[in-house]
Amino acid sequence: MLIQNCIYCISIWIGIFSILLLCDSIDNKNKYICNWIILVDFIYTLYLITIYRLMEILYIPVGLEVLFIYLIEFVAGILCIISIILNLNKRKKIDTYIKSKKVILAAMFLILLPVILISTGVVQNKQMINNSDLLLIYESSGNGGFGDSKTFAYAVGKDYCKQFDLGTDFYGYKMEKFLPKNAVEINDLDDTDFEVRFNESTKDNSILVYKNRKKICKEKNKYNYFNIEFKKGFYIKH
Repeated sequence: MLIQNCIYCISIWIGIFSILLLCDSIDNKNKYICNWIILVDFIYTLYLITIYRLMEILYIPVGLEVLFIYLIEFVAGILCIISIILNLNKRKKIDTYIKSKKVILAAMFLILLPVILISTGVVQNKQMINNSDLLLIYESSGNGGFGDSKTFAYAVGKDYCKQFDLGTDFYGYKMEKFLPKNAVEINDLDDTDFEVRFNESTKDNSILVYKNRKKICKEKNKYNYFNIEFKKGFYIKH
């Protein structure tokens, strides 16, 4: 699971529920529900701020599509603030106060799901890095147009190769922050037992990894990569 995808999913999730929460705020006539909507909206606003910073802290590479994500987050933030103001005003005017376990469970689900999703992505990426034999970071220039360039990375184990993105921004210049102590940087694969090939066709855009001339894995790329250049690698001594 790419952390980038987790972050994008969370942003879209918050965007969708910011609309639904605003609709509920308009229809709601229960002060108890007002309190929970205010809490969820407030936490979602914090999430939107944190997500932006999180991509920098984890050094996650992003493309021009992030502008669309930022737009969603901006609109979602405004809707959450409007919803908070609306519920604060409603809370002063309405007297109905009916507790509900369903409301608590729904609120906890909405609050905890983004945390669980991003935590799962980070943990999976870190475990992948620690348990692999080889980490490879590449740049895809695409067709050479504006925004076509993409950084991507693979973790290679005994019988697998999986894509990850933790620490890979700017060709992995901060990758050392996420590596185990037994990692050694390499500039090419000539001095290793590994050989990597890429199929750059549109129908089967994939990576093939060989060790001692024996194929150990073939994996379809998350996106279509073209004009691929090796940038940096790390060999993990186990």
